[in-house]
Amino acid sequence: MNKTLIVGVAVLLVLVICGLFGGGANFIWYCGLPLVVIVGGGSVAATLATTPLSEVKNFKKWLKIAFVPPKYDPRGVIDEIEEYAVVACGKGLLRLEESADKAKNPFMKQALTLIVDATDSDKTRELLEDAQACIAERHQAGAAVFGKLVSLAPCFGLIGTLIGLAKLPPMFAGDWGSVAIAVAVTFYGALLANAVFAPIVSALTATHKNEDFCLTLIVEGVVSITNGGTPKMIRENLEMMLTQSKIV
Repeated sequence: MNKTLIVGVAVLLVLVICGLFGGGANFIWYCGLPLVVIVGGGSVAATLATTPLSEVKNFKKWLKIAFVPPKYDPRGVIDEIEEYAVVACGKGLLRLEESADKAKNPFMKQALTLIVDATDSDKTRELLEDAQACIAERHQAGAAVFGKLVSLAPCFGLIGTLIGLAKLPPMFAGDWGSVAIAVAVTFYGALLANAVFAPIVSALTATHKNEDFCLTLIVEGVVSITNGGTPKMIRENLEMMLTQSKIV
């Protein structure tokens, strides 16, 4: 579970609520169906209109990844690669077929299968990097969808404000409550964008970064095994990559 995301969003919302009503603001000004329809409904509808249906179906999956991200262990990947290197050096590359059948990571399994199929190192790197790019594109689609919501929520908040203010002149007689409700729409747009959607984008981006780094370790490790690298050399190379990265 992504505790930082959940706690951060919760604390932010609590602070905003305390700031609003602690200062004596009228609760009614910040509630109402029009606010939800214009900001929430408008933002979601506009996002749906610019997003392929195949990506819309993954919306729940992306939310789950943001709040309950998969665990990626770079050090575990290095240990696994070293084990495969030991098998390749001691028993030959063909013995990695058994390891490929037992591999839990689909990308790792694909990489080991390329070794067993006697694919040369350059072709192996090319195929794995293409697969890695496809995975990255798929994950970036989720961040892009929530990125649209970050951009659209404030816009629809402003639209709601303009709609509310446009109704004021014929009936305005010192009714500052109506003005407050109109401005509250902009408030909700900014709040959703910065307190909800933006943190989700950051969480999805961080998860993708962690997975992509593990995939890079697999690519480099498997290519090194194909080139006949020793287990010690391969481990040192991968650990150097881990040290130089910001992922620990």
